[in-house]
Amino acid sequence: MARSTPLNLEANLAGIELRKGHDGFLRGKPEPVLIWVALGLVPSGAALLQGCTRTLAVTGGYPFRVPINEPRLLAARAQGPCERFLLLGLAFEQDSGEDVRRLSAALANTFEWSVRAGDSRMAAPFRLHELALVPPGEPPDARSIRLSHRDVDLADACKHDDWIGAAMVLLPGDRAGITRWTVRFRSDDQRNDWWVQLTLRAS
Repeated sequence: MARSTPLNLEANLAGIELRKGHDGFLRGKPEPVLIWVALGLVPSGAALLQGCTRTLAVTGGYPFRVPINEPRLLAARAQGPCERFLLLGLAFEQDSGEDVRRLSAALANTFEWSVRAGDSRMAAPFRLHELALVPPGEPPDARSIRLSHRDVDLADACKHDDWIGAAMVLLPGDRAGITRWTVRFRSDDQRNDWWVQLTLRAS
């Protein structure tokens, strides 16, 4: 059962390695961008708790380890009963920034989003609140997912920035502790392969 008292979720970066990267045919300066959002889930709805956007400074060739100057990503707090905590990660290669801004703002409307298994466009979609009834994940590997906004896969929805991929970590809402996760963002064409190490603390 979900606990009735608030529970905090803190997410910290432990490492970022861009193992492969490609910035399109124009070969401009790469601008990897990661969006992170934490949500509290119950079967009847998903509440956005906190979000952030990180632009990664790439100063060398691939593979490249990104310096982490600010480890803290999120410090979220559920204000009511919570069956699951959901941490979503979205990865882009930013060009104009229009898709990054549009989709970052759209995450506030959680009912407009759905996820599928990362290896198939044909898998049945889950609305975010439906993940409250899905078994939580087990570290260390986050789940790669296909993410859709208003039923359009982000691989098709992004016209101004290059979509790389999405991943999620699903945690029980009633269990305290520290877990460590590997989050992998890999583009459909296999030209981008980014690995992020996260430490999550529930308390």
